[in-house]
Amino acid sequence: MRIIICLTSLALAFLVGTAWAQTGRIAGTVITQDKREPLSGATVEVLGPALKKKIGAVSRADGRYAVENVPAGTYTVRASFSGYRGETVRGVAVTAGTSVEMDFRMTVAPYAMGEMVVSASRRAENVVDAPVSISKVDAKEIERNSAGNTFVSAIKNVKGIDYTQRGILNESFNARGLNAVLNTRMLLLIDGRFSTLPSGAGGPIDAGDPISKDDLQDVEVIVGPGSALYGSDAVAGVISITTKDPR
Repeated sequence: MRIIICLTSLALAFLVGTAWAQTGRIAGTVITQDKREPLSGATVEVLGPALKKKIGAVSRADGRYAVENVPAGTYTVRASFSGYRGETVRGVAVTAGTSVEMDFRMTVAPYAMGEMVVSASRRAENVVDAPVSISKVDAKEIERNSAGNTFVSAIKNVKGIDYTQRGILNESFNARGLNAVLNTRMLLLIDGRFSTLPSGAGGPIDAGDPISKDDLQDVEVIVGPGSALYGSDAVAGVISITTKDPR
């Protein structure tokens, strides 16, 4: 039995060593240009004609990232983060069995960027590049069109949404065609965190929204199945709320 375990371990070590000998890796740190602070959640992509598909990684809390199993060759490495200028380095040579250190210093974008969304693919991207149709309601529209203290009445005209006014402050919404007393089929995200009750009872939120509309930056509405990205709670769609920076 011990002989079999030893042989299996040797075989796995040989396979890992062989894969490492045929490929390399690109690793480094993503930090801010001004304060030299690490950026968590920055996307680093490796692009090149030798790749059949895009490969990349997301930076950790300490700003470190690592793209493994990169075939030997010359590539373009691009780092992006919402609110910062994208950084691109071309001509990065990767040799089999070695690791290339590539650091990025991200600069805050001093100009108004195109409208960005995060709910379609769970990463920041331009709204016109998103793979699904997204309706985005900004803070001004929420303030202008919300009757109460929540965003609910501001999305009543969003395509694919059924809105019901049951009292002065009692509002509800659901995906069109699935309307019911309780909204249990649309997932609510607040700053990327799941905010739907575990039981689904009561749905995401109504007039009891814990966030004042004055603190809302925008609301993204995706109508349609979202379970592949967000789990079984997103049967009919996703409501993604982003709050304003405290400063």
